[in-house]
Amino acid sequence: VSGDPVAPVDPLVESTGAEFGLKTVWFDGWTASLALWYLEMDSELLFVGDAGTTEASRPSERWGVEFNNFWAINEVWSVEADFALTEAQFSDRAPEGDDIPGALDTVVTGAISAQYPSGWFGSLRLRYFGAAPLVEDGSVESEGSTMANLALGWSNERWQVQLDVLNLLDSDDHDVDYFYGSRLLGEPYEGIEDIHYHVFEPRQVRVYL
Repeated sequence: VSGDPVAPVDPLVESTGAEFGLKTVWFDGWTASLALWYLEMDSELLFVGDAGTTEASRPSERWGVEFNNFWAINEVWSVEADFALTEAQFSDRAPEGDDIPGALDTVVTGAISAQYPSGWFGSLRLRYFGAAPLVEDGSVESEGSTMANLALGWSNERWQVQLDVLNLLDSDDHDVDYFYGSRLLGEPYEGIEDIHYHVFEPRQVRVYL
């Protein structure tokens, strides 16, 4: 806009990662996997809520553990449970702090499903996101959120009818959070820094044929 030169950035940056995992069948029908992983990036892409775009940022490092489970209880019922824990930080150490804004530390998902020989099926799925820092020093964090979805239906070789209830509990948890300055009429010109957020879409019912 001004005609001044902009700071150049590399379109592709180097990254280094490693993963070690195990997968096993504890007993008939129960499959479990455990993975430890590590990732270094020369530049982190951060979403800028005020501008609605991403920008190149500082180098980062992450490590975490993931534990995934699937249990076929019998020919009809099955259960899923997945857990992920992550530690994420900028690696260049700066006075403003080393937390990566928006980096989740905990994700938990689970489901119970049924598939009857007669064609009837259904599932109840839950998803939990833990808190995440919104600024580099970790002084402002998002709240955790929980979403539940329900699906019921019937199918044969030619047809399928399905009813989905999204956001089953009609939760108003935050779907996304950002922290930046904004200004309303009558507020100081420089604006006021605060959390900006979108809540979950309200409960929705969808039917498919």
